[in-house]
Amino acid sequence: MANSTSMIDVKQEAYLPFTFRVAGFIVVAFGSKILFEHLFFLFNGTLFNLLANDFLFIFNLLAGPSLTILGLIMLTAHYRLQIDPSQKTYCVYVWLLGLKSGKDIKFNYISKIYINQVTEKGVFTSRSGLRHDLRNKMYKAFLKLDNGEKIHLDTSKTEDQLNSKIEVYISKLNGLYRPNLDVE
Repeated sequence: MANSTSMIDVKQEAYLPFTFRVAGFIVVAFGSKILFEHLFFLFNGTLFNLLANDFLFIFNLLAGPSLTILGLIMLTAHYRLQIDPSQKTYCVYVWLLGLKSGKDIKFNYISKIYINQVTEKGVFTSRSGLRHDLRNKMYKAFLKLDNGEKIHLDTSKTEDQLNSKIEVYISKLNGLYRPNLDVE
């Protein structure tokens, strides 16, 4: 992809649900605890005695970093959208600890940018059996490409905030947004 000044890179939704991200935080904490407890022995000088006598120590020395990395992946994995106006490509990819998983797709122009109001619903039940319905309004912006494909662009809690973000995106598109050439 080309220079990063005209590049549009939007962080979108998390890859894993909220409960998995909470579990990721717990896994990071647990893995870090194991790791730092056993790293103390590296600097204490008793490491070689423990390596010779304790299989559990060796296992924990390997499990600590592994759990920490797994938890970090669970916490930070998310979807991103990258648009390169100079190459006329976009890529929807999964971001995992700085690594990208996705492929570039070509397009000619963007025919429409529109906003939908979305209501997220959730039901929580307390230990006493009370049900709590939760409704949350959000605004999602979408791009409609010249071939009719629709791509999620960004999300915000207020429509005004989303509109201001869209204006910044349009200014970076360098003429690729052509609202009068809509294809039905």
